Amino acid sequence: MAATTMQQANVSEYLTKQQEVSPKELSSEWAELEELYNKRLWHQLTLKILKFIKKPELQKGDNLIQLYSNFIQTFENKINPLSLVEIAALVVEQYKEPKEAIAFLEKTEPKVKINPDAQNLCKVLAGQIYLEKLNDLDATKKIIEEVEATLEGADGVTAVHGRFYLLASQYYRYIILVAKKCRFFL
Repeated sequence: MAATTMQQANVSEYLTKQQEVSPKELSSEWAELEELYNKRLWHQLTLKILKFIKKPELQKGDNLIQLYSNFIQTFENKINPLSLVEIAALVVEQYKEPKEAIAFLEKTEPKVKINPDAQNLCKVLAGQIYLEKLNDLDATKKIIEEVEATLEGADGVTAVHGRFYLLASQYYRYIILVAKKCRFFL
């Protein structure tokens, strides 16, 4: 109980500070986040956060990483798993080190294991980082194979299919480009 009270105090402190240092229009949104949090309106808070994190002011520096670690993390178990991964998708973009972004996604994946779509989206996001930033083709291929196996069993088209096929097409395009370069040099 004491830990929960301490956690709420830290959240309130963080949100109050953000209200004080933010421009007026953003300050009112921070206040709304605090109100929803205090009223424990998790669904409404999640919807508000999904809009809020797309604001240009939050796309700078490590604002989203701070928002996640100081606020969202305290109630992440109350958020719809797929929404949590959608939030994480924007947070990982602010990590300067790709390995840190992958570690963040790997920590998020067990938290959303009850939802196969959310778990697959975590893997696809990690695959994008492996491919685009680390050029790790083996890790990307492994992820593509894992996710493909689970998506084949899914009924219909899920929210993850589009991102998965984008990752797979980028991977195969990269493989073809590498093959063409190798043939050119032979």
